[in-house]
Amino acid sequence: MKKMSTVEWNIKKPIKKNVNENIYPRGVIINNLKLKKLEKYKEKTRIYGIDPGCIENIEEINNLSEIELYFKIDAMISYITRCRNEMAYGRAYKIDTTEEEYALEYMIYMTTKFGVTIPEPQYGCHIQKTKSFDAWFEFYANHFKNILSNEEHNKLKIYQMKNQDIATLLPTENWQESNEKTLKKSKN
Repeated sequence: MKKMSTVEWNIKKPIKKNVNENIYPRGVIINNLKLKKLEKYKEKTRIYGIDPGCIENIEEINNLSEIELYFKIDAMISYITRCRNEMAYGRAYKIDTTEEEYALEYMIYMTTKFGVTIPEPQYGCHIQKTKSFDAWFEFYANHFKNILSNEEHNKLKIYQMKNQDIATLLPTENWQESNEKTLKKSKN
């Protein structure tokens, strides 16, 4: 199996005047994806799933492997959730995550190239997460967060940072096979 590039990436979001600078003194960082200048993307014709939002290097994102894409989606979900929690607990006044939401939905729609069924993006509508997407995401989340031991999970991070082969730490079946087995068990 070919060596996979590291899945760590950064999103640097400029501090807004209404964000508590004690929380985000140098901007928010999520492990090599850069924010593009947002001014030219403030158009009214934006479509969730099509518009890449804050993704600067679209080609890099479009060429991710299935596992790399899972890690990017998981990191973006974590970032958006963290921002919402910061606001909910009063640690930040307002954090605009619109661009990150566009980026997340762009990446979610990209899962269709791995067999995930998602309706076509439509103007004015968010991407609808389907049972197919949930099965895909949960398959990888379960493997990387529950099946791997802490030691294996630490190895995975180290291998990714060093751009080493992680094949021994990947699931042994694909998400579709696993989903079919789960559906058969639930019917019986």
